[in-house]
Amino acid sequence: MIGFDADDTLWVNEPYYREAEDQFIQLVSSYGVNGNIAAALFETEIANLRLYGYGIKAFMLSLVECAIELTEGGVSSRDINRPCSSATSSHCISSTRSNCFMVIPFRFRYG
Repeated sequence: MIGFDADDTLWVNEPYYREAEDQFIQLVSSYGVNGNIAAALFETEIANLRLYGYGIKAFMLSLVECAIELTEGGVSSRDINRPCSSATSSHCISSTRSNCFMVIPFRFRYG
């Protein structure tokens, strides 16, 4: 018998991270960035893993860093601070208390 200790909160919340990633790709694409944006984001997340660890804050910081790098500093502060487009602000969280870049719908099962 083989047992797995899986994090069921990840399974519940993963769609919201993917939704934010899709919004990120749309945003960065609007700056004329071509190529595999999702792969660039993944590389940024992996590079930041030792520094930030896992979780929403690490994800948010990686989104901001990757957007700045891919747009060569061209991403506007307005876009970095824009609210979530797919959920109401009462259903969003960010790395700060205000509406922030690529917020994630706050529908976590635990916490």
